[in-house]
Amino acid sequence: MSLWEWIFSIGSICWIGEMIRFRNRSESKSGAAEQVSFYLIFLVLSGTIVCAFLFANETVSSVMRISSCILLWCGVSLRLWGILHLKQQFTRHVVVASGDQLVSSGPYRFLRHPLYSGLLLITMSFPLFTGQFGLFILSGLLMFIFLLYRIRIEEAMLTKGFGPAYTVWAAKRKRLIPFIY
Repeated sequence: MSLWEWIFSIGSICWIGEMIRFRNRSESKSGAAEQVSFYLIFLVLSGTIVCAFLFANETVSSVMRISSCILLWCGVSLRLWGILHLKQQFTRHVVVASGDQLVSSGPYRFLRHPLYSGLLLITMSFPLFTGQFGLFILSGLLMFIFLLYRIRIEEAMLTKGFGPAYTVWAAKRKRLIPFIY
């Protein structure tokens, strides 16, 4: 294995470790739309990974490999940073429990949904690593669309749970892409 394959593999293992280490604090109680969004995102992510390696190019430029490693590690780091600041409030399902508070530290100073931003970067890293530029565009676009769908559901729940405080908090941050959206 090349250096970049090792770096990408270690990043992937760290991401899998995040999924194992930081489990849900509760089951989804938010309804069918939230569950549909969860499974759509899971489908795009798993489909992207399978297709990326199933149809991988045999020769991939160093620039693509380095770029994919940067995307993967930025995505994993952003997710871990966000989870560490959410602490016990972290859940994979959209849940606003009594006692929850709006988090304004770490990546939440800049973004409303840094874990989703990280997931978008991770998703796009796999096809880039395997030299599948078309899949890079397609998976990035599909993940972006499905994340926006989930964000709409989540923000409605957060507005309901936190009221005007969430509206004020959200107005000071971008949704998904720093300084842009």
